[in-house]
Parts: sequence; structure tokens; C-alpha cells
Amino acid sequence: MQGRIRSLDGLRGVAALIVVFHHILLTVPSLAVAYQFNEPHYAHNWMDALIFSPLHLLWDGPAAVGIFFILSGYVLSAPYAYGRAGGWSSYYPQRLLRLYLPVWGALVVALICVSLVERNVVPGATYFVNIHATSPHGIAQAARNATLVFKTGWLDSPLWSLRFEVAFSLVLPAALLYGKLCQRLWHLKMAVCIAVVVFGWIIHSQLFEYVPMFGLGVVMAYEQDRFRALTIRMKPLQWSAALGLSLLLMTSYWDMWGLGLGKIASVGQGLSALGACGVFLIMRDCVSAIKFGESGVIQWLGKRSFSLYLIHEPIVLTIVFALGGKPNVALTFALALPIVLMAAEGFFRAVEHPSHLLAQAVGRKVKSYTTKVASPEAA
Repeated sequence: MQGRIRSLDGLRGVAALIVVFHHILLTVPSLAVAYQFNEPHYAHNWMDALIFSPLHLLWDGPAAVGIFFILSGYVLSAPYAYGRAGGWSSYYPQRLLRLYLPVWGALVVALICVSLVERNVVPGATYFVNIHATSPHGIAQAARNATLVFKTGWLDSPLWSLRFEVAFSLVLPAALLYGKLCQRLWHLKMAVCIAVVVFGWIIHSQLFEYVPMFGLGVVMAYEQDRFRALTIRMKPLQWSAALGLSLLLMTSYWDMWGLGLGKIASVGQGLSALGACGVFLIMRDCVSAIKFGESGVIQWLGKRSFSLYLIHEPIVLTIVFALGGKPNVALTFALALPIVLMAAEGFFRAVEHPSHLLAQAVGRKVKSYTTKVASPEAA
């Protein structure tokens, strides 16, 4: 098994940037209305093209989170699929520290942000802006969010996905069993995951809609040799077609709404997950995509993607409220984007990277201790 796949770090960075775009554009009334899910809608003007067409992928935050989950499923499972992982005693403290410490740091950032500018309901602003004024955003809410057990609110809304990251991390042994058993039925296991995604959308359950995406990553980890046997023979034209199809699948949910097919858009959620798997394989195995993912700027984004994801929303909303609650979108981008990128760099250096080093050190210490206890000399 190869080591860290740098192009997948790049994919994670692009996904994090899409989430930033998502939250900035949710301050635009004509775009934010799409996420209120009222009734089927036809695309009929140029602004709707940003919603009900493949262009939506440029700011499709939920699809980007799906990429995160597939990557997590793959990255956590791949070492076990090849039998080269450490013990469970060291895995759990290392993984939980890796997740919780940056989250706690992000909550401190969020509390600082809400204290800088008063958040009041702004007539004419989007639901996304005003819900940040009406929802709890004090120390009590931060303490609740810090557990990653209860449903998170709007103090730092991206934390909703970290609840599922923690849950998946805890049940990883069961997920590995799913990936390992009946490997010849890998296509059926992937189909089951996609079917549960569709079911989750139908019953409005984030648990069923998103958690199976980790399962897709697990299956691809156990079947990576099978997939590589196929992708290694692909030509540039085939890769281009695969990329186009994957991106189209990822936006199929919104495309269906634009075509007036909102009643069956749940199918689009499953197709979106399938498209995300395609993008994952392309970034891992296609030479041109690998070069893109390993380029300097994309690698910078990838290494700071977790920091960027955790802290950007409170900063964006603080800027929006400072500008009156419904600022010009170009001005919001001009101010918010460089600020959140610089803040992500600072957070990475001050919080995330030290937390990662501490988690690794604790993991090594626990592994050393358990090995010593289990050795014959210790008996």
C-alpha cells in the first residue's frame, strides 16, 4: 500500500473551499432560497443557473461534505485493509484528540467572533444570516457543541458534520467488518450505501443520508486494487469523460429540481454520492488530476482544509453583520475570503498542527505502554 496520497489532500482542500463559497453565497437572497426546500422549482434565469445546473457544484457545501466523509472512510480504513495499522488502544485516543482539540479551538474562535459584532435580525437578509442572530450563540451553546454528542446549532454550524466524524471513528471496527466481508459483493455493498443515502433524504435524516458515505470510502479502501486494475488502463479521453460524468452526477440533485423533477430529487442524492466516488477515484489515479491535486496552492489548501472548514463560518457571518446583514456579494467575497484564508493559516499553526502532534505523541505513548504490558517480560 502506498503512503499518504497527496492528491487526496488536495481534493480535501478544494472541498473545504467550496464550503466557504457555500456559506458566503448563502448571504445572497436569490441563492439562499434554494436551501429552504419549499417546492419544486424550474430554472428560468441566469441566477437560477447557479442553483439548478452543474454550476451549483462550485458552491455545493453538502456535496463537499460528502467528499469529506468518503475520504475519511477511505483514509481510516486503508491501513487496516492492508494489515498495516496500529492497535486499537492507540487509535482511539489519537483519533479523538485529533478531532476534539481543533473543534474546541474553533469554538473559542466562534465566541470571539460573536462578541465582536452584535447579531440582530436584519429585515430583508437571508434566513441563513438571520438564524445566526436568533439562535443561541453564547458560552452555553459552545459547551454543548464541544461534546459533539448533541445536535449542534448555529454558533459554528459546520460542526454538524464532526458529530458524524466522531461517531464513525468510534464504530470503525464495525465499518471495517462491512468492508472486509463478502468482498466479491463490493458492488452490492456500494449499492446498499447509496440506497440508504436516498432513504435518508426521503425521511429527512442526516444520519441515514450522510453516514453511508463513510461506508463508500470503506468499500473503496478494501477494493482499491480492483479499482486500480481498471483505472490503470484508462486513456486521457476516458478520464475526461469520467470526470464530466462524475461532476454531472454530483449535481444531479439540483439538475432534477431545475428540470421540474423535484419530487424524485431524492434519487439525485444517491447519484451525487456515486459521482463523489468517481471524483475520488479520478483524484487518486488520474495523472493529470494528481498533478493538479499536488500543485502548490491546492496542497496548501489541503493541509489547512480542516482549519479552514472549522473556523470560516463565524468569521464570514461577523463580516456580514458588520456590513449591515445584506452586503453586496462581491464585497463579501473581497473581504471574507482573504481573511478566512489568513485565519486558517494562523489556526493551523497555533491549534490544529500542535493538536495533531500531541495526538500522535499520545498514540505512540499508549501503544508503547500496551506493548510493554503485553510483552512476556512484563508478565
